[in-house]
Amino acid sequence: MPRTKEEWQRYNINLSYKTLVGLLEANFPEGACVITLDYWREYPAPGKLRAKDQFVAWRRRANVRLGGAFPHICAMGWNEKGDRYPIHRVVTALPVTSAAFIAGYWGYGDPKVETVPREGLEALARLMMWEALKQGHVREFGKHTWHSRGLVRPEREGKNGKAEKDHHCGQYRQDNSIHGPGAERRGAGQG
Repeated sequence: MPRTKEEWQRYNINLSYKTLVGLLEANFPEGACVITLDYWREYPAPGKLRAKDQFVAWRRRANVRLGGAFPHICAMGWNEKGDRYPIHRVVTALPVTSAAFIAGYWGYGDPKVETVPREGLEALARLMMWEALKQGHVREFGKHTWHSRGLVRPEREGKNGKAEKDHHCGQYRQDNSIHGPGAERRGAGQG
């Protein structure tokens, strides 16, 4: 019996949730540090695209301050207070002091840094995907509920037999190379 569109959407959301839980448990065996970036209420709520741009700018500043890209999982959602302000959650293995240092570069609200023990990782995944799990689908077609960068994917095996690191959005692996999969590094105009 073929599945309906709604059944496929719910299946994909549940698969993405299971992938997120597995990624959290594989990369944060002792627990994780969660940076929550919220917005001040004195100003109007930014739109989704503006909030995403502000987060990307913050992540770039954090990468510069830390001396390179830091492994993390991030998700943008809406504040639980129901006032429709966006909220960004960043899960990382950074020490609390380093996380508080880079959280200080968020200039749009009061960031919060917390630690989550290993037992709370599944609840954290549910919180990060709360809206999609409740509705059974993502808000916009083709969009992802979470993104990860620089983490070990236990189900993906690299060329040397070890689990590989990659950029990850939702459930699909992306190729790092600008020339496509399997391409060796080539100079400009050689390819």
